[in-house]
Amino acid sequence: MSPDVIASIVFGAVGFLFVLANLGLFGKILRGSNPSYAAKEIPYECGEIPVGDAWSRFNPRFFLLAIVFVIFDVEIAFLFPWGVAFKESGSFAFFEMLVFLFILLVGYVWFWKIGELRWILPRETAT
Repeated sequence: MSPDVIASIVFGAVGFLFVLANLGLFGKILRGSNPSYAAKEIPYECGEIPVGDAWSRFNPRFFLLAIVFVIFDVEIAFLFPWGVAFKESGSFAFFEMLVFLFILLVGYVWFWKIGELRWILPRETAT
């Protein structure tokens, strides 16, 4: 084997051992393993005490709202490079961005109109 291959293998092994040492040995020394009270052992859920099973079913509307948020967030991120290159782009790029923003606005208004931006829908309230 060439010296470069041997050096790469030694470097990889030392790196692997370094990671294991930091996660295992040094982590065990630095972190505490004996909580002072039982409340430290419960999972943190926004300051609330967990109620029920962790495998409870969620309304799919929450996932839909999250996906729509990500879609709008990513599409709005397209505005930053356009804004940087605005002077060099010309008027065609300006009107193209107006069309893009109009399509985003139509999607947002549609999502608002069908009532998916409300956190609690009237049909979900307890009677």
